[in-house]
Amino acid sequence: MIAAWAANYNTERPHSALDYQTPAAYARTLTTAIARPAARDESSARRAIAHPTPNGVNNHRASVVAG
Repeated sequence: MIAAWAANYNTERPHSALDYQTPAAYARTLTTAIARPAARDESSARRAIAHPTPNGVNNHRASVVAG
């Protein structure tokens, strides 16, 4: 009985983390997104992963002495 409940919970029940879709329906949206060709980027330069620190933000860390 518990195994049947777990199977239903994990495969047929809509989940809020999946935008209230069942896991199978969510997997279909991922498969569709993967199958579509990626948009071409206009430039060949790599984009920055992180944005630079805004002016006025202190990045310097003070050392901590153990004791």
